[in-house]
Amino acid sequence: MREIVIVIADLYLPREADEARAAAGALGAPAALAQLLRFGTCTPGAPGGWRDWLARWLGRADLAGVPVANVAAAGSGVREDAALWLATPMHWVAGLNGVHLDGRAILRLADAELASLAADFNAAFRHSAVALQPLGAELLAHGPDAAGIRTVEPARAWLAGLAESLPAGPGATAGALRRLGSEVEMWLRDQAVNRARAARGERTVSALWFWGGPSGPAAPLPPRLHESPAPVPTLALGADAYLAGLARLTGAQARPLPETLEAGAAAARTVLVIELAALGAGEGWSLAGALLEADRRYIAPALAALQRGAAATLTVLANDRVVVMRSGHRLRLWRRPGAGLAVLA
Repeated sequence: MREIVIVIADLYLPREADEARAAAGALGAPAALAQLLRFGTCTPGAPGGWRDWLARWLGRADLAGVPVANVAAAGSGVREDAALWLATPMHWVAGLNGVHLDGRAILRLADAELASLAADFNAAFRHSAVALQPLGAELLAHGPDAAGIRTVEPARAWLAGLAESLPAGPGATAGALRRLGSEVEMWLRDQAVNRARAARGERTVSALWFWGGPSGPAAPLPPRLHESPAPVPTLALGADAYLAGLARLTGAQARPLPETLEAGAAAARTVLVIELAALGAGEGWSLAGALLEADRRYIAPALAALQRGAAATLTVLANDRVVVMRSGHRLRLWRRPGAGLAVLA
């Protein structure tokens, strides 16, 4: 019997309980997700977020806690026992009081754009301790060696705020990483990819967000990460670089995210990593509309598979919560409706 896991990688609510419940209530939950939240069992996720939870679910607890960039690098066969970071293209929104982030701050560029950015960066910053290369939908940064720096993943930075999410840590290394970020922002203003995107009316790259490297007071580099076969056929669907690396290390088959779950091939275990920022309509995008699209394309088909007995469990990870529904849970008629996304707060 199949297991289906859906990760909503960029749905986070305010940390304060009252604010989180208010935000969840204002957003609302689409029909299939509302049913899942009503009848499923909700528990806190892993301390390291959905990535650590997923590594454990795939039978590789040893990968929980390994820097995100090092696991992601395994997806392309890069030597991952080194100081690596992810450099995510981001777009700042100008406001009256400075720049800020919105729900579509993370940019997913075409392969040619990522290659151009990396090549131009490596030429312009050839004397620095950093080199870039494309890695799926991300850029992989080799160096700097800055263990112990606290960084925030881009999806969380939108909620936490730009200033509060900058690299932090002891010594001068955090400052060096911040300075590099500022220099990159200046360089990007007249970069070829940005000129082309601006001419097409597309969002330009305001910054490269460095994150996912070694953290902790004295974080050692991870050892060489070994690959292992999947105990049952496993399908990993999505554009996330960490998911691709995890798939390679766990013997799962990695594929792009299909238009709908029904378009993806069935497997004993299927995991989808979706980003709300990539769903919905262009400049008319809204978080509520993107959540509705996610519900229609992925959550509703998964729930239908559960209800007709084609799947044994459906798990959704969002806002550091894990919601699990099994086929018998839909008989919990005593559960009152209406809680919606507040269950995730």
